[in-house]
Amino acid sequence: MPIQYSPSYAIDNTIYGYGSAGANLFKSTDGGNTWEIIPIPKQVDPIDRFMTWLRVVKFVFTRH
Repeated sequence: MPIQYSPSYAIDNTIYGYGSAGANLFKSTDGGNTWEIIPIPKQVDPIDRFMTWLRVVKFVFTRH
């Protein structure tokens, strides 16, 4: 869901939003009048990193 209300919305007026071109979470604590951008850290896939390393090694050894 692109918009989620806090379970305590009646008390804290907090809304969360997601859905930008980048990996960002938006948070409003005033019912949506203003928004704070909360960056979401990129997750590193160890298998993808290892496969990239293997491709580089293969490239280097096939060129020399």
